[in-house]
Amino acid sequence: MKRFVPLAALVLAGGACGRLDYDTWGAPLSQAGHLIVLFHGYGASADDLKGLSIDLKAYGAPDDACHIRVEGPMSAGAGRAWYQSPEEVPVVRAKIHELLARLLEKSHLAPDKLYVGGFSQGGTVAVDAALTWPHALAGVL
Repeated sequence: MKRFVPLAALVLAGGACGRLDYDTWGAPLSQAGHLIVLFHGYGASADDLKGLSIDLKAYGAPDDACHIRVEGPMSAGAGRAWYQSPEEVPVVRAKIHELLARLLEKSHLAPDKLYVGGFSQGGTVAVDAALTWPHALAGVL
């Protein structure tokens, strides 16, 4: 079942660019032993990551993992994006850090139970978030 959860509005110089939403799959967030947070590529959507979640489970992702597929906050053609210019990256980074903190709080898990990953532009924001996050994560996919 698809569940989109709205978070705070993301506002960049030049105007609002939408909300940072996500859907979950696998273990319920409140019962998860691990979190796998995935970010899609430029022009795609969180729906495009469903196959990746299934593949990760097939290849050994923990059974108690809650897979969280995050929707980019900006329009990009028929899909979504994380940023349009390098100047926007710090704001997106802050919102992703806020999202990760909220997910850890809701799940009552420590950061060492959190994996982040993504494809294309989503991969860049995942790596950026992991490198700038003040806590050690379980890993980057």
